[in-house]
Amino acid sequence: MATRIEEKRFAARPVVEAYVEKVLRRALGWGDSRIRITIPAEGTRSLIYFIAPDGHPAVAVQAFEDGTEHTRLRKALALGHKRELPIPDLVRSGVAALDRSRYGYCFIVMGFIDGKALPPEPPHHAVRESLAVALARLHGVKRRRWGKPGRMHLLRSIREDLWASVGKRLADLGEGGSGVPGLDAEKLAAVEKWFAHSLASIDEPKQFRLCHHHLAPDDIILEPGGAVRFVDCGSLQFSRAARDLAVMRNSLFFDDDAAWDDFIHRYFAHFDEAFRVDCRKEMPLFNALYRLGKVRRKIYAGPEGEEAIERLLQATGLD
Repeated sequence: MATRIEEKRFAARPVVEAYVEKVLRRALGWGDSRIRITIPAEGTRSLIYFIAPDGHPAVAVQAFEDGTEHTRLRKALALGHKRELPIPDLVRSGVAALDRSRYGYCFIVMGFIDGKALPPEPPHHAVRESLAVALARLHGVKRRRWGKPGRMHLLRSIREDLWASVGKRLADLGEGGSGVPGLDAEKLAAVEKWFAHSLASIDEPKQFRLCHHHLAPDDIILEPGGAVRFVDCGSLQFSRAARDLAVMRNSLFFDDDAAWDDFIHRYFAHFDEAFRVDCRKEMPLFNALYRLGKVRRKIYAGPEGEEAIERLLQATGLD
């Protein structure tokens, strides 16, 4: 059965094909070249299509139903270009309102990153070094306000936003009541109490770091020369670096403590001691937040759901 994003990507494809023929062929000087359009690997959350014209550099086209999200990604990619960050280059961005009136979508065209996504396993030492350098470059961009590039000032604090995220995930689980195996109402209440205590102990930072925010292995591309770049950057936002680190710890390094310790040592070498202290303090919170989300997605997935619950209880000290 197709997922919701796959259905949306299938529905948008004819529109993208029309945009490629009517706009990009002329705007990017592709002439009469044969053009191949493919979709990315499974797991990509956005309406992205790979466009490969014969004899010309390939590009990636991302379609948006929402002009606001289009603007935020455009500003994020422009910031990436200005700071030489390891994310896709912005090739073209049309006028969102005009594109939407013509096609029902607005588009951003990015440079295609040649390489392979990292497999979901601990990377070897050379890749760990490249990954540490790339992530440190991304997190090296700072801002006093949290939120997405180009977004208006957010009135609530990041602590309030995190608590809202925790509350939503717990509410989703609570709908199962005592029928959720291994996570009854009493344990859900204990998990909620743990998160409340952990959030209360986290200081509201004076600066936020530019984070990918959904850094799965599919979003990490190893280029032929050994450098690492990040793709699927629609969720880029100024947040807490520990959030990216927790996702990477759980989705890439798993239980390989030696590989993780080596990576985090290489990564921390790019920052001062105050930053390192803050990250270490916040990691348990974001580690548990990741696992809470995993439980919500895997709760009815048999053994995977059971493992997700076990890891959540371990992260919150309730096992």
